[in-house]
Amino acid sequence: MTMRMGGRDVVAAWDQEGVMFANTEGEIIAEYAWPSEGTGYLGISKSLTRFGR
Repeated sequence: MTMRMGGRDVVAAWDQEGVMFANTEGEIIAEYAWPSEGTGYLGISKSLTRFGR
């Protein structure tokens, strides 16, 4: 099943532990621990929590 997220607003929240992305309904889309310094990109496969799992 494919969930489309295009055109939706996304909320980003962060603290010392990491960063979380959620939709405006409060569903977590992805959550990451802070990557090591110099990391330029983390794909969805590296997410600790993922929408639709």
